[in-house]
Amino acid sequence: MVFNDTVKFCGVYLLYNNEDIVYVGKSNNMKNRISQHKKDKEFNNVKCIVFKDEGLINLYEPYLIQKYKPKYNKEFNCGFKLYWKAGTE
Repeated sequence: MVFNDTVKFCGVYLLYNNEDIVYVGKSNNMKNRISQHKKDKEFNNVKCIVFKDEGLINLYEPYLIQKYKPKYNKEFNCGFKLYWKAGTE
């Protein structure tokens, strides 16, 4: 994804160090938020998932954190396991 300076993307992003997912985050302005991570996280690639519906972001981010357990994310503890419907991943 190429970031355009005039467009603010909202969605979920994954920071990678080589092949490993090291952080999963969400933002209403992914370009700015990812830039902030350069100060305190080591990563060399980013993948973004852009959503039209902001409500989906709040479901998808914790699902990805639970699934991949990235080293920079605090353990996501909501008291229950999140499941994603088969075929939607």
